[in-house]
Amino acid sequence: MTDTSTLLVRPAETHEYATVGELTARAFAAGPYGHLPKSAERNTFERDAGARAAGGALLVAVTAEGEIVGSSTLMRANSPFARVAEAGEAEIRLLSVDPDRQGSGAGVALVAASIEEARRWGARAVVLDTGSLNVRAQRLYERSGFTRIVDRSPAGGVGAGVEAFVYTYGLDGAAGTPDTDAAPFASAGGPASQSPTASPVRDAAPTPARDVQSSAEIPVQDAAPTPARDVQSSAEIPVQDAAPTHMRDVQSSAEIPGQDAAPTHVQDVSA
Repeated sequence: MTDTSTLLVRPAETHEYATVGELTARAFAAGPYGHLPKSAERNTFERDAGARAAGGALLVAVTAEGEIVGSSTLMRANSPFARVAEAGEAEIRLLSVDPDRQGSGAGVALVAASIEEARRWGARAVVLDTGSLNVRAQRLYERSGFTRIVDRSPAGGVGAGVEAFVYTYGLDGAAGTPDTDAAPFASAGGPASQSPTASPVRDAAPTPARDVQSSAEIPVQDAAPTPARDVQSSAEIPVQDAAPTHMRDVQSSAEIPGQDAAPTHVQDVSA
């Protein structure tokens, strides 16, 4: 198990894209929808980390030894990869944690970092979708402060016979005050939109889930259950989350990662 206090979440570097793509595919394959057929488009979406980085912010969770144990992608609403975000919202896609690192806290750290990046963009909210069978991803998002939007569904669906849950995290006061160092929120973004600063992850008390009946795209495999709360909704990423960390009010395998017109296929079930 990885010591959460030693994890660092930062933008992925170009030479790490292949590693991130392989990790994402492996994480989703180990998730609750890994048995479903996968289209060529979906396979490319998971493995082409470079394309995702060009369209948003590609974040990685790295150990003190330099090992990448998780990844998530934050997209703007007008990105071709976003599928549930509306104007002014940022979307987490393909939140993924290495299946061998379940319980490491990487999922929690990636969600928190995604929220923080969305706040820098000036987004008014962070959204994501996850499969109905991805219970672990749902717990991760709810512990992180996300609430369900019951009247919103991913554009184009997420696959035959797959039910998706859409979640949102409000960023009060963030809209209209983007960080001057970040690319304009209305822009499709690119490598320049990646956060220039990486910060160590610190554990904290879990953020209680708001009990909201309104309505993540990663197959999340979370850690040991906590008294409180996968990137595909089902959560778009197979996330292996760990002991809850305190979410800084910033910040999603629901693809569990923080969605758009990314080609949907039978397995496109959680971010």
